[in-house]
Amino acid sequence: MGYPIRAGLAGIGGYGVTHARALETLEQEGKVRFVAAADPRLDANREMVSRLRQAGVRVTDDWQALLEEEIDLLLIAAPIHLHAEMAVAALRRGIHVFCEKPAAVTIQDVEAICQAERESGKKVGVGFQYLTGELLPVAAQLLAGGRLGKVKRIVAVGLWQRGARYFSRNSWAGKRRVDGRWVLDGPMNNALIHQLNNALYLAGAIDSGCSPVLGQPVTIASPAEVRAELYRASPWTEMEDTATLFLRTEEGTAVYFLASYCSPRSEPVWIVVQGERGRLTWSEKQLEIEEVGGRRETRVGQPGATSILIRNMVDVAAGLIPSPLVPVAESRKLVRATNGAYLSTELIHPIDARFTQVVEPPPDQPQAERLVVLPGLNELFRSLASAGNLPSDTGVPWSVSTRLVSVRGLTRFEW
Repeated sequence: MGYPIRAGLAGIGGYGVTHARALETLEQEGKVRFVAAADPRLDANREMVSRLRQAGVRVTDDWQALLEEEIDLLLIAAPIHLHAEMAVAALRRGIHVFCEKPAAVTIQDVEAICQAERESGKKVGVGFQYLTGELLPVAAQLLAGGRLGKVKRIVAVGLWQRGARYFSRNSWAGKRRVDGRWVLDGPMNNALIHQLNNALYLAGAIDSGCSPVLGQPVTIASPAEVRAELYRASPWTEMEDTATLFLRTEEGTAVYFLASYCSPRSEPVWIVVQGERGRLTWSEKQLEIEEVGGRRETRVGQPGATSILIRNMVDVAAGLIPSPLVPVAESRKLVRATNGAYLSTELIHPIDARFTQVVEPPPDQPQAERLVVLPGLNELFRSLASAGNLPSDTGVPWSVSTRLVSVRGLTRFEW
C-alpha cells in the first residue's frame, strides 16, 4: 500500500492530544493523511477542534461517524470502557487499530478484539510506550542472559499523587461501571498498568531465556496465579487508589506490583529485580546493576514515547511491516492478571480515616489538588519491595489478607 495512509482519531482531549500531535508530525513527513477525528466533548476541547479543522481534519462528536470515513488506521484515545467496542467495530470495517492502554477492561473483551483481528486480517497495536525506551529492553537482555543468576522476584513500584480534580475530570474516572460496562478505573487498570506490563515483560525474558530483539514484537510472561490486596483511602473514587499484587508466572517467576495515588511524595516509577548474584534497578532514564561482591554498573538512556508506537502502527497499515511492536494478543496475559486481582481481593477494602491525611492546596497554589495521602507509604513500599511482601504479610494496620486465585484458562470476568 505504502505512504500516505489515511488515519482517524477517536478522542482529542487528554492523552488524545499526544496522538493528534503524532499524526500531525507524520502528515508533515508525508506518511499520513489525518482525515478525521471524533470526541463527544467538543466544547471542552475547543482549541484542539479549531486547530484540527484549520488543518483540514473533519471533526465530529460521534466516533461511529469515523468509521464512515475512508481511513486505514484508527487511533483510539477514548475512555477505557469504550476501547473494545471501538476496536472491534473498526476491525470489522477493515481498519487497522492503535489503542491506548489497556486494550480492554475484561478478558472477554480482549478476546473479542483478538477474534475480530483474526477474522479481519488487520492488526491492533497497544500503547505501552515504556517498552520503546532504551533501557527496558537492555534490562530484559541482561536478565535473559543470566546476569543476576536465578531471579528471586521482580517488584514494580508506582508512587503517584492523584486527588479531587483528577477524579472529577470526566464521567468515568474512578468508576467501577459506566452504562453497564466495566471500567475498573484505578491505578492497576489505568495509569500505572504500564508498570505491571513492564514487570511481565521482564518476567517473560527470564521465563523464556531469550533476549528480546529490538524492533520486533514484544512478548510478556503468562500469569498462573494472583493474590491482590486493593485498598481505597480517597473519598472521590469507587475503585482502589492503592493496589498491591503478587503473581507467579507459568514458569514460576515471582512478580510484585505496588502502586498508589496516595503517596505523600510522588516519585518516578521504578522496578527492582533481585537475583542470587545481584540486583537490577530500572527507571525510565537509568539502569543500575549491583552484583554480589561490590561490582556496580550504571547505564543511562532515553525514555519511550507513544509517537514511536504510532509510527510503527503507520508502517503496519502501510504494509511495510507485518506486526505492531505491542500486539494486542499479549494483552490477554496482562488482563488475566488484572482481572484475577479483583477476583482475589473480592472487595475494594476501605482504609480508615485515622490512617490517612488530607492535604489541602496551599493558598498560593490554587491549581494544586486536594489530596488524601497515606503517611509513610513511600517507606512502606520500599520495605515491601525489599522483602517481597504485600501489606497484610507484615501486619500493616489497615491491611486485609486475601486469597490466591488461579488465572489459568480465565476467559470471562464477572465480579
